[in-house]
Amino acid sequence: MFSWFKKKEKIENPIEISVTGINPQTENEFLFYNFVEMTFAPHLQKWHEKAKSNGIKFKPQYEKAIKQKTETSKFKNPHSFPKYFNNKFDYIGFQFLSGTEDILSAFQIGTHFIINDKIVYSTKYDFRVPKYISNQKEFQENLDILEIDNEFLNDFSFEDVWDSLDLKISFNNNLLVCWNNEIEILEKILIENKIDDYNIKYIKIREIAKDNNLPDLIDSLLEHFESELTLKNDLSIICPTLALEFEDIGIILSKYIHSLNSNKKIASKPIQNKTKKDKPYLTLTSIEVKNENFDIIKKYSISKTQLKQLDINKKGFIFTGDITTERDTAKGFIEQNGGIIKSGMSSKLDYIVIGADFGWSKIQKVKEFNENKNCKIRILTNSDFEYLKKKYVTQHRI
Repeated sequence: MFSWFKKKEKIENPIEISVTGINPQTENEFLFYNFVEMTFAPHLQKWHEKAKSNGIKFKPQYEKAIKQKTETSKFKNPHSFPKYFNNKFDYIGFQFLSGTEDILSAFQIGTHFIINDKIVYSTKYDFRVPKYISNQKEFQENLDILEIDNEFLNDFSFEDVWDSLDLKISFNNNLLVCWNNEIEILEKILIENKIDDYNIKYIKIREIAKDNNLPDLIDSLLEHFESELTLKNDLSIICPTLALEFEDIGIILSKYIHSLNSNKKIASKPIQNKTKKDKPYLTLTSIEVKNENFDIIKKYSISKTQLKQLDINKKGFIFTGDITTERDTAKGFIEQNGGIIKSGMSSKLDYIVIGADFGWSKIQKVKEFNENKNCKIRILTNSDFEYLKKKYVTQHRI
């Protein structure tokens, strides 16, 4: 059965690779050079040294690029997207991240570009929302939880993303794959931004599953195909995966292609509210599930008073997501001050530190343990953890 993890290129002596985990022997020069350009030079140098110490060989041109970046802190990808791939993709998976229940509160679109069963590129585009949404307290609070600066979102409108960042070129000339209602969100955003130069072909995975008597819930469908993907993965990668699974069992996807263009809009219909049973089966694209997790974070976040009084000694910690401090350094800080790093969520846990792209399932576990097992697990954000570090440094100096 198809699985991204089974299809990825293998390398000997696998190492933990930060950012995107690019294979040093990959033929995809755009992807590797993009990794070099976007990675902080000191981090790139450490990654390179670790890879070399594990006997991993780099192509000469990659060595040259890394050397330039680590010595000058500057490197420009010589290739451009999507020109490098001739703008020809088998599928483009996409999903939205939203700040409230309002459809137009979507402020990020995540994408995966697929050629020959491989992810050749993935990226996320941030864009601003209408002012009436950005001024809402709920929207601002949810951005704070994700540690996203609202002012940063204001740098680009969706029109900028569509035109200047070439989303238009790739979306108008390739087949988009979504789970269900993401295409309606896309249409609303296009109309809101007065964009009319779109002519999009798309398929809906849930529609195809239903029509072929397959499970129409994400986790059940992944289990049906014995995929190694789970609900922890983004829909923008899950949906192309399932499209390829459909092809493998003989489903003709061309029968399910729909069109979206400025002359033929999708019939206006409200996005149906999901039942409680549906909630666990959707990822970040599901506004209901996302807001439920935001509520959990708000409820169990550590207070300023608790943070000031926090004693690391003999307390259990776990980390999820990307934080400012490197993971090994962060764990070392906890252990040096008498704390305990836990291998997973349990009733023995005291604190969970969350960073960018943190695991939503762990947030659900916090609620479960606190409400059903009388635990008192508290959530620390990246900012909370940085404060904690400074507090201990100050105490040590005193």
